[in-house]
Amino acid sequence: MGAIRSITEPSSGGAVPLEALPVDSQGKVVLYCTAWCGHCKRAEAYMKDKGVAFVQKDIEMNPGYNQEYKRLGGKGGVPYFLFVPKG
Repeated sequence: MGAIRSITEPSSGGAVPLEALPVDSQGKVVLYCTAWCGHCKRAEAYMKDKGVAFVQKDIEMNPGYNQEYKRLGGKGGVPYFLFVPKG
């Protein structure tokens, strides 16, 4: 089984293959975001408030995160969420 993903517009794509997942994120939600995005800030605040383990990756500040985001199905919309199950 792969990871479950969610974007601003629902995806019909299904799960991401395990070998494509970020290694540093097992058991966590990955939040792909930008610094200027209000929805991203609200998502971050919500997860912190609820005690959700997550990794935040700014796709504009880090070209590697941007490539990862696109490889995993990101198409420009943020926030982009990815849940990475424990291996």
